[in-house]
Amino acid sequence: MFGGSPNPQKRRVLALILPDLLVELALRQRLAQAPPEQLAEAHRPLGVVVVSEVGRPAPQQLSLSVGGQPLAEEPELPASEPLAAVNREAERFGVRAKQTIAEASALVAQLIVVKVKRAEVERALGGLAEVALGYGATVAIASPDTVWVDITGSAHLFGGEEALAQDLAERVRELGHRVKIAVSAGPELARAFARWSAPWSKSGASGAVTLIEPSRAQSAAEELPIHALPLNADDLGYFTRLGLLTLGDLARQPRSALGPRLGKDAARILSLCEGLDDTPLVPYEPPRVLEEESTWEDAVSGTEPLGFVLRGLAARLSARLCARGEAAELLDVTLQYDSTIARFRGVAPHTVLHFKLSQPLHREADLRRIVASRLERLKLEAPSVGMKLTVPRLTPIVQRQLSLSELLVGDTARGEEELPLVLAELTADIGEAQVGVLSLVDAHRPEAQSALAPALPEQASSAKRRGSKGKEASHLASRSTALHKSSLRKSSLRKSEPPIWSRLPSPPTRLLPQPVELTTVISAGSTLVLGHTLYTIERLRFEQRLDAVEWWSRPVARDYLRLWLQSETGGMEALVYVERPSGRRFLQAVGD
Repeated sequence: MFGGSPNPQKRRVLALILPDLLVELALRQRLAQAPPEQLAEAHRPLGVVVVSEVGRPAPQQLSLSVGGQPLAEEPELPASEPLAAVNREAERFGVRAKQTIAEASALVAQLIVVKVKRAEVERALGGLAEVALGYGATVAIASPDTVWVDITGSAHLFGGEEALAQDLAERVRELGHRVKIAVSAGPELARAFARWSAPWSKSGASGAVTLIEPSRAQSAAEELPIHALPLNADDLGYFTRLGLLTLGDLARQPRSALGPRLGKDAARILSLCEGLDDTPLVPYEPPRVLEEESTWEDAVSGTEPLGFVLRGLAARLSARLCARGEAAELLDVTLQYDSTIARFRGVAPHTVLHFKLSQPLHREADLRRIVASRLERLKLEAPSVGMKLTVPRLTPIVQRQLSLSELLVGDTARGEEELPLVLAELTADIGEAQVGVLSLVDAHRPEAQSALAPALPEQASSAKRRGSKGKEASHLASRSTALHKSSLRKSSLRKSEPPIWSRLPSPPTRLLPQPVELTTVISAGSTLVLGHTLYTIERLRFEQRLDAVEWWSRPVARDYLRLWLQSETGGMEALVYVERPSGRRFLQAVGD
C-alpha cells in the first residue's frame, strides 16, 4: 500500500512591495518633458491623485471650440480630492497621504498635484509581474503596490531564497523603483512582513529583504502591528481603542469574543496571527501583445526628449521579454500629439512607426538602436504628449550555442547577430522595399537580368497563423511561381545567343536607373550632351539585336550599339539601344 509523499515541500511566497510606485509614476510624467540633466522636479513637494479612466462629470464652462470640439483645458481636481501618495519632500512639510488637496495646500503653497490613471498603475504592476515570472511559475498582483511570486521549489536555482530575493530586487531597482521584499509562508503574511518588519536575513545582513523561516513564523507574526491585518478602518480603530496593538495581543483574546466582530473572516485573521497563511494566489496572465507607454501633460517639441523617454520604455520592455523567454518579431512605435495643435494644423493625432525585425530582438540596446536611428530623423507634425512601444508578435528566444573553439580562445562575441541587426536598422532608415539581396535572373534585357529579393522573408510561424487564407495564398503563390519558372524555361529555348553582358569585352560598370532618351543622330563624329558635358562619338559598333523577345510580358525589339565617347575631360564607353518600331534612341549604361 502506497501513501502520500512524505514531508511535502512547504509553500514559500515572495512579496514585492513598491512603496513609492505612485510617486515614481508621477515623476516619470513630470521628467518626460524635461532633459535628463534638469532634475529639479524630483526635489519639489509633490502629491499624487489616482483617477479612473471614466471620471466624474466636469462642471459646465464656457470654452472656445474648433469644429464643434472644445479647446478648454481639462478641469482641475476638486480641493476635496484625497491624496493617494506624497513624496519625501512633501512629507518634510507635514503633508501625508489621505489628506485632501486643500489641507495639503494649506501646509505647502507650491505643492504639485499630479494625476495618475488607475490603468497606468495596473499596467506598471503587470510589467513588474512579467519580470518576476523569471523567478517563479505563479505570479499575482494587487493594486496599488504589491507583486507576489510563488518561489516554492525554485529558490535553489538562484543559490537560495536570499540570493533570489536580492537578484529580483536589483532587477526592479534597475527599472527605477524603490522596493521592499519579504519571503514567508503565504501572500498576506509576506506582504505584512515586507511593509512592517525590519529587514532580516539568514546571514544577518541588512537590506531590503526580509526572510521568515517556518520555524519563526508565529513569533514574527505576533510582533506585527495590528494595522498589518487586511481589515477595514472601523475594525482596526475598534481593536486599537481596546489596546490591542499587535497581532500577538489579538491572538491571545478568546475566539468567542472576536467572532462576532470579525464575522466570517475570524478564522482567516486568527490564522494569520498564528503565522499560518493558506491564501491562494490568483495567477496573473501576461498579455500576448506587449505595450509600454509614457505620457506627459505639457507637450514637447523635437525628438531629443523622446530619446530620453525611449530609454526607459526600452529597458522595461526588455526586462519583460527576458523574463518571459520571448523576443519581438514586430515592433510599433506610436507618438501621440497634442490633440488641440494637431487639430489646428489639420494632421493626424498620432504617428505610428512600424519596424519589421530581421531577427527577433529582446535586448534593451538592440531595441533602442533600431528605434533611435529612425526617430532622430523624424520630423514631428505637432508637439508630442506621449510615446508607446507595442510588440504585436512574439516568438521564443533562441539562444546561440557557443562552440568549443570559441570558449577556448575566449571569443564569445555575438558577431553573427550583428548582420540581422544592421539589416533591421537599414530597413528602419530607408524602408523595407529598399533593402534586399541582389540575385541574377535569366532574361534578355540587361535591366531585367537582376532582381532585388526581400532581405526579411516572412517567418514560418507567422505563415501558420494565417489559417486557411494563408494556405490558399501560398497555394496561389506556388502556382504563380511554377508558371513563372515554366515561362523562363520557354524563354530560354527561344534564346539563340547568350546575353549581351557576357559578350562585351569590358561590360559597362553602371546601369542607369532609367534610360535617357537621346535626340542626336548616332553616327561617328556626332556630338551629344550628357548632363553638362559635351561628348563626341569617336566610333561605334553594333552589338546585338533582340527580336520580339519576352512576348509574355511585352514584346521587345531592340538594336544594341556600343559607343566610344570623348570629351575635354576624358573618354568613356556607353551602351545605347534603338527601339526598332519607333526609332527612339536611349542611353542605358556607361563604363568608367
